Amino acid sequence: MKLALIFLGFLAQVGFGKPNSHEQFLRLVDSLKNEDDVDMAELLTLEDEFEKQVAKHKDSVVYSDIELLGADVELSDEPSEDDDVEDDTDDDISDIPDELDWRARGMVHEAIYQGGGCGSCGFVSGTQALGSRIAIASENYIPISIQNFMNCAGKVCVGAQPYSVTTQAMKSDFIVPESDLPYTRKQCLWVNETKSQKNCRPFCGATHPLNYNNTLHHQFVVIAGTGAAKSRELAIRALQEGPLTTCYDNSNRRPGEKCGKGCNHANSVVGYSKEGFIVQNSYGRHWGPFDDGSFLAPNGTVCEQAVLQKAYHPIILYDYDRANAFYTQWSGVDEGELTFVDETIYGVVDYDRKNWGTAKNKCAFIGSACKGVVELSSGSYELISDFGAG
Repeated sequence: MKLALIFLGFLAQVGFGKPNSHEQFLRLVDSLKNEDDVDMAELLTLEDEFEKQVAKHKDSVVYSDIELLGADVELSDEPSEDDDVEDDTDDDISDIPDELDWRARGMVHEAIYQGGGCGSCGFVSGTQALGSRIAIASENYIPISIQNFMNCAGKVCVGAQPYSVTTQAMKSDFIVPESDLPYTRKQCLWVNETKSQKNCRPFCGATHPLNYNNTLHHQFVVIAGTGAAKSRELAIRALQEGPLTTCYDNSNRRPGEKCGKGCNHANSVVGYSKEGFIVQNSYGRHWGPFDDGSFLAPNGTVCEQAVLQKAYHPIILYDYDRANAFYTQWSGVDEGELTFVDETIYGVVDYDRKNWGTAKNKCAFIGSACKGVVELSSGSYELISDFGAG
């Protein structure tokens, strides 16, 4: 009840239509987090309700705070050698669907509100793209922690190129789930004492692995670097394996354009339509013309060019060796009880049943629908969806 009254008092005093209302509210939220008697679940609910109300009144909102987010943050122009970037080369899209939206497939984290005064857009974009691509390759979606990558970099709410997240994960081989380290902006944890940036490193999975879970223990992948997809064809081809990251200028743009050439704000490209690329912003779930946190970079516009000039993506490979290491050999299987994996649905071909290795690889790729592989008395290898009673 106390929080609700504070929330209503804030609305009465500040309202939705005044400059920097987002930032003022976030400052109020951050101050309340440090009080001992605050119900954090209720606070987060009120924060979400504020975002909804802002979106509802978006025609009268002055977005001066949103326009400035990240504007004063210096982002490096190009990847370094440590980022291990490869240029994509396959630009044939004749066999590719006309439309794709990874959000509809449940493989992209919903749009978050990065927070006024927090220049975390690069970490948000990089984490969302990396988490999605790992989930798609492993068929196991686990939301991963934006806060962990900021803490480990020692750059909490400070600008960073999105592909630096991939580089960090590739070097450390450690990714913390969001449930272990939620996004708390300038704070390192939900704590009663506000911590400065220099104190965030202890809350880093790579340096304190005993304190956190590692999602890579449950997702059998290899993070192999970063790919560049700087044309429409290359970007559409790359999007078949998951979202891209991008960076553009959101403060110096032509009238009618959503973005301009340059780099002071990072986002995730989560799909495309016949009209253009779908870009997910970091201004909340209800921001934007579609009320879902996204906007369209239309074909042939300056915005599309800006999005493509900084289009990168994590390169994720499925680790068959690690997946296969979890197989156990069984003897005495009753062949009459076996149910085989549906060949049509899962694309099982003769090559997949050539030997133990090819069969296990296919089974690992299929995921939970394949329970194992057996060598039948006939000498053939089969993928099993149900072993029956044994």
